[in-house]
Amino acid sequence: MRTLILFSLFLASLHLQSQVTFTNMSELLQPVSGSYGNLASDMNGDNLDDIVRVTSEGIYIDYQQVDGTFLGAYFAMSIQNLPSWSICAADIDDNGYNDLCLGAGNAVSFVYASDDGSSYTEVAHPEYIFTQRTTFADIDNDGNLDAFANHDVDQCHPYRNVNGELVLDFSLISTLDAGGNYAAIWVDYDNDWDQDLYITSAEEGLPGEMHSASISSIKIMVTVLLPRRVRKPISMTETRVGLPVLRTSTMMVILMHSS
Repeated sequence: MRTLILFSLFLASLHLQSQVTFTNMSELLQPVSGSYGNLASDMNGDNLDDIVRVTSEGIYIDYQQVDGTFLGAYFAMSIQNLPSWSICAADIDDNGYNDLCLGAGNAVSFVYASDDGSSYTEVAHPEYIFTQRTTFADIDNDGNLDAFANHDVDQCHPYRNVNGELVLDFSLISTLDAGGNYAAIWVDYDNDWDQDLYITSAEEGLPGEMHSASISSIKIMVTVLLPRRVRKPISMTETRVGLPVLRTSTMMVILMHSS
């Protein structure tokens, strides 16, 4: 019995030592007023995650420094499609600076960083889409990042990377011509060195989608229908697929891990 008690106390001490605490360090960031979409991403290629906030009047980036502080920068510009539903970042044109994909309730925009990261240019796509999620992946396995936007009420929109610019191209990947597409997960499920796709959905009566890619001279997509649960609409604060993001908010909070 004594041995059992000592062992239980040992396990309890391990549990206490493994507890993680966080400290609100939001004062490290430059102030931003109004509503915005935000994410954490290494925007300048220095291997440190930065904080990005996009408002209707411009882009705020807090660049993380080696000592854990942040250097704030503001890029004044009129944003046509605010990321009210989704935002993600990746280096689309391979110039060393991450670009943005903004998912609004009626359209998608791509915001490209200049070659020196000193300015940004929004390219707003005219086609209608009720965006749920936006993700980046090398869909056609050509070494260039493509984009994918989940459509709430219709077929998802794939965007092909053509010489560093993204263009809508439904031939890039064929998905169900139906709505209710809430999230996309890209991973090489079958270990054949190309990206496969799983789409989750909340449309009652429609299955989820699994797409397995085979890359040769012709790209062949096979769709397998999977059962899924119907879930309620998403909450105001959530974790997006691929990147942790807060949906449009009026406050940015940083919680830092205490060792």
